[in-house]
Amino acid sequence: MEQHEITKIILLGMSGVGKTSTTVQFVSGRFIEDYDPYYEGSYRKNLVVDNERFCLDILDTAMDDDEPPNLNNIIQEYEGIILMYSLTYHDSFDKISEYYSLVMNIKNTSNVPMILLGNKIDLENDRQVETNEGESIANVYNIPFFEISAKNNIKVEESFVELVKEILQSRNKHHSNTISQK
Repeated sequence: MEQHEITKIILLGMSGVGKTSTTVQFVSGRFIEDYDPYYEGSYRKNLVVDNERFCLDILDTAMDDDEPPNLNNIIQEYEGIILMYSLTYHDSFDKISEYYSLVMNIKNTSNVPMILLGNKIDLENDRQVETNEGESIANVYNIPFFEISAKNNIKVEESFVELVKEILQSRNKHHSNTISQK
């Protein structure tokens, strides 16, 4: 099995959407209720996808919704992007287009491995964002979409696996383009 270099993934979304909970659930298989929303954490996990080993370096961004951090340099060095919102907070969904535009402007390419996650399906009674809204924006951006629950570990690993597959496709496209340009 081939070992890839470190694959860098960044989570973008408003404070409170579940970036930390999702990351910790994926990395360690546990749900954390209490955390510091202003702590920016980096996590690592080894993962096998399509018989290839990946060492994922996952950055959980701390977002101050009033003054978002300058993400230009950070986003540039990350290969995979997770855009995340909470199904229970429509404002977090409305912010997704800003994050998407930011990423596309910084990366300056249409070949950006990215997925959209709507978190907190375990809180169905508090839902403010319908499934079709998430599907619609994911279709516009041409990116995979998952509704997940970090708390109940629903589709968390599947979403990361899908992002790694997107990264592989992007690498293969880049490699093919490089070869054809020679």
